[in-house]
Amino acid sequence: MSKSVIQVQNLLTKFGSQVIHNNVCLNIYRGEILGLVGGSGSGKSVLLNIILGLIRPVGGTINVLGINPFKPGAYQKLIARWGVLFQTGALFSSMTVGENIATPMREIAKLPQSLIRELTYIKLAMVGLTPDTYEKYPSQLSGGMIKRVALARALALDPELLFLDEPTSGLDPISATAFDNLLKTLQRNLNLTVVMITHDLDSLRANCDRIAVLVDKSIIVDTVEKIHRNPHPWIQEYFHGPRGGNVFGS
Repeated sequence: MSKSVIQVQNLLTKFGSQVIHNNVCLNIYRGEILGLVGGSGSGKSVLLNIILGLIRPVGGTINVLGINPFKPGAYQKLIARWGVLFQTGALFSSMTVGENIATPMREIAKLPQSLIRELTYIKLAMVGLTPDTYEKYPSQLSGGMIKRVALARALALDPELLFLDEPTSGLDPISATAFDNLLKTLQRNLNLTVVMITHDLDSLRANCDRIAVLVDKSIIVDTVEKIHRNPHPWIQEYFHGPRGGNVFGS
């Protein structure tokens, strides 16, 4: 089995009296694509932000690439080793595409401008965008192009870990399929470990080695094939409902 690069042990998360996660344990292995699913309010984005060191849990331990993200100075060590694609793309509207992609290189890696420009064109090519995209602004891009630019920015520092929050949301089926194919190719070629929050059943089937389902304040983790056969009522409804049946079979 591959080495575990993210370990979540006995996680307890609360907001006031509301318990979000209770004794959640999760190991994520190097080189895999893990899909994270769950109903609204199940704590998917909260779990992602905890792993990123942005929300401190009430209890439990988190380890990312051998580092506790909540220790002093840990965030600075980890931020160059992971990339994050937010649900909306979260591009800076006042910056060109090139400037958006270059931001981590300039602000985190402190690379010289001449090298930054060269690397930015390389990242554009990696995500299937042409050089003329460099000078465009986010308002001039389609939804699919915005996702690709955001992915290029997430890959700017050649990370080991890639976190995706609803990467195909808002895309038409053709663009979503193209993004799935791109992600799979990049994951394989760059040996990325990917954690992907998604409601897109086609993306789960196309991309994921395992699926982690947040239910009942806990977590169920297994292969795609085994998860969709799990008898838990929410899982059955999710994977075998009107939408899921067409993807995974009834």
